[in-house]
Amino acid sequence: MMIGMILVSLAGCAFAPPDCADGYRRDEGGTCQLMPSDTDTGIDPLSGTLTGPISIDVTAELELIDPISDTCSGSVGLDRAGDDLSGIVTCRFEGQVDGLLGGETFEGTIDGVIADDGTASGPLILELGIFGVLDASWSGTISAAELSGDFSGQLLVDVQGVIEADVAYDGSFTATP
Repeated sequence: MMIGMILVSLAGCAFAPPDCADGYRRDEGGTCQLMPSDTDTGIDPLSGTLTGPISIDVTAELELIDPISDTCSGSVGLDRAGDDLSGIVTCRFEGQVDGLLGGETFEGTIDGVIADDGTASGPLILELGIFGVLDASWSGTISAAELSGDFSGQLLVDVQGVIEADVAYDGSFTATP
């Protein structure tokens, strides 16, 4: 019996070795080796549902009235299927505009496509109630940690034929698993 134990210890354990520690994997010889980073392997860990904050700064220029500035803050939720992104966006203004609207939350859609070089882009459409529709194109990047995007532009807001305002907007978002 003692000779059998010595032979087993010299030849290695007859049972499969335990799993390697996090960040390591077994090579063909059975030795635990440090795994290459995700960027070295081309593996993209951002998949499934991605969520995060969005912020849209707006400035409205009105005739005979001082400009109105506010920020619409909220969240994005994106589902990723391969290179395609689809989801929703919600936000609520925090200052002057919120006071005019009585706390209304706005909802819209955000979609996109991820390119081979790690860039991403797509449409963002946000229904702004009496102010109309913010119809923007966003662009950004995807990394091993997050998807981030930016958008900006101008829109003409016609509030029920009474007031017209040129509105400049500038927004950004990040989303992580």
